[in-house]
Amino acid sequence: MQNIISSVIILLAGCNVPIASDGMFVVAGDISSRSDESCEVQIITNGERDARDYNIRSVSGKFKEDFSVSPQSGIYTIKLLCNKIVIAEKRVKYPSDTGVGGVVQIEGIESATNET
Repeated sequence: MQNIISSVIILLAGCNVPIASDGMFVVAGDISSRSDESCEVQIITNGERDARDYNIRSVSGKFKEDFSVSPQSGIYTIKLLCNKIVIAEKRVKYPSDTGVGGVVQIEGIESATNET
């Protein structure tokens, strides 16, 4: 019996599965006009200077990316970067602005060459 319990603990330790008590919201947008650029979405926790590696996603075209966050109320900065330049930034308060599992839209600033 002890061996079975030890095996289960070892298996669970290697899992990266969101726990029911985690918070979560989705960031969505459309950067189809930037198809030739390398773009990413970052979520930065209030009080931190940079996004942690697990809060950075490469994106292109129309995208929807989910992010796990603390279940506690918190402020997050969402940044959309293309070619390492911030093209959009939005601060949200979880869960009041985002909802639990809700979608936050972020729109990129079009380059001057695309404006008419």
